[in-house]
Amino acid sequence: MRPLTESARKSGNVTDDDAEGEELRSEIKNLDKKISNLSNLLSETTATEPLIQKMEEFADRRALLHDQPSTLDVVRRQAKAMREIKESDVEAMLAAILDNLPELDRNATAMHLKICCVV
Repeated sequence: MRPLTESARKSGNVTDDDAEGEELRSEIKNLDKKISNLSNLLSETTATEPLIQKMEEFADRRALLHDQPSTLDVVRRQAKAMREIKESDVEAMLAAILDNLPELDRNATAMHLKICCVV
């Protein structure tokens, strides 16, 4: 159990600094500012289509970035849990796998048969 526990702890060694999260938040803030500036320019021009397209590009980029900080938080919490894992936790997980192995095997076999029969 000890080697498995140590391996699990090592897998949790990710950085706890928030540099990446801070960078993402800064980029989102920058995109918000750009969208706002372009929005202000809309009333001052008749050629609105290029401005609208650029605003949509920035909004799409912002939407992609928006969920990343929460994903980073989840990864950090998971890493912390792995660093704090105990041998008893590893034993319990292995026991649960062994208890469910027949069912897992059945499900895998059924899935394999479905794939084979469909092809």
